Amino acid sequence: YYEFGKSNILRITKNKKMVKRIVPSNVRDKIINLPSSKSIAHRALIILSFSALRSKIYNVTFNDDVLATIRVLKNLGIKFKKIDSSTLEIDSSGVFLNTKNDFNVKESGTTLRLLIPFLASLNEEIEIHTEGNLINRPLDVYEKLFNKDYDTLQIYKKDNLIKIHHRLIGDSFTVNGDVSSQFISGLLLYEALLLKSGELTVLKPFESKAYVDLTVDMLSYFGFEFSTQDNKESVYYRLKKTPVRLHSYNEYRVEADYSSLAFLITLGTINNDLTLKGVNQISLQADRKIIDILQRMGGKISFVNKDELLVKKSTLTPAIIDLKECPDLGPILMAVASTINGKTRFINTKRLAYKESDRAKAMKDELEKLGAKVTIKDNEIIVEGVKELPKGEIFESHNDHRITMSLAVIATILKTASYFKNTDCVKKSYPEFFNDLEKLGIGVKNA
Repeated sequence: YYEFGKSNILRITKNKKMVKRIVPSNVRDKIINLPSSKSIAHRALIILSFSALRSKIYNVTFNDDVLATIRVLKNLGIKFKKIDSSTLEIDSSGVFLNTKNDFNVKESGTTLRLLIPFLASLNEEIEIHTEGNLINRPLDVYEKLFNKDYDTLQIYKKDNLIKIHHRLIGDSFTVNGDVSSQFISGLLLYEALLLKSGELTVLKPFESKAYVDLTVDMLSYFGFEFSTQDNKESVYYRLKKTPVRLHSYNEYRVEADYSSLAFLITLGTINNDLTLKGVNQISLQADRKIIDILQRMGGKISFVNKDELLVKKSTLTPAIIDLKECPDLGPILMAVASTINGKTRFINTKRLAYKESDRAKAMKDELEKLGAKVTIKDNEIIVEGVKELPKGEIFESHNDHRITMSLAVIATILKTASYFKNTDCVKKSYPEFFNDLEKLGIGVKNA
């Protein structure tokens, strides 16, 4: 194992955190198994667990976040059986029987926010353990809702512990829309799956609405139906239809993940031609916008048939990029912008500060090592790229999967090798990321 000294010289140490070395190299167009959507997998697991006695879910990527959701559902009495490397059988016949009151979501913000209403509905004290930076990420939407009538939610940041007391009551909620959409999706899932009734008013501005649309669409697939009114000041949801009775059996296949595909699509755009098969052209995933954004920057990206995406190496130019609906694309697009001669302006960026790391600051720290200039304002970031590609660098992961993968993509086109510390963080969303780079012809080695 290795660590880095101030002189940028590697030296042997007992540090067990993995170090990766990426050598600049050309992509070889080769078929790989694309990771499945984390956003969809979370929702599908929850919906199947509460809408059918038995079910099966296909094409699951077992990253750390998805495993966190499975672990919490297990503690609610739901049984899972792994059939093969990507298939699960779900038995919900024992839901809420002998429920445990101790849950661990690790660093999964999606697990926490989608499932807090379910956990808060239990008539007992619930403890939720977190890891990493998750305890510092906002939960104020639930705090305000739950504390409206009584003291329900308490957060102990020192011990990475959240305690929920009493029981969530009511089926009518009003929330601000300029927060993480996961809060809104969590309430809609709760109303549909547990209450079988309810209404929710989201006050505008409504950010990341695409993720809420995805939740509503998935519920509709399983027989739940919301009526929606989009008014000048708010969006109103009312559950008007539920399945007549609990289904005896359901099946669902998770589609490929645009949040992970963003790194491969970008790789093909800046490195060498790449064909990605099994991509849903009409996906509702918010991060599908990566195609539109890169196309506006000059990227040659097109579907050659229903589910085959052709990405050609392209000369990119600066652009104005709105991250309001797709904040997770911020790191990879900032990384790309650093390699373009000119200024790329990112707007609606404030939510980048509340992820696994402060992603704006983290990317500024790393990209400025390469000679790029990054200016962070209140809700805007400007990246002034380099005039010519620099040598490789020693990069910090900031314990953030998207930071690591974004920097790894541009490392493939730098002049010399780059080194990455603490790369295990990619397991949060894309465990096979470095293996897939190697399969595609990129020189990836354990340092």
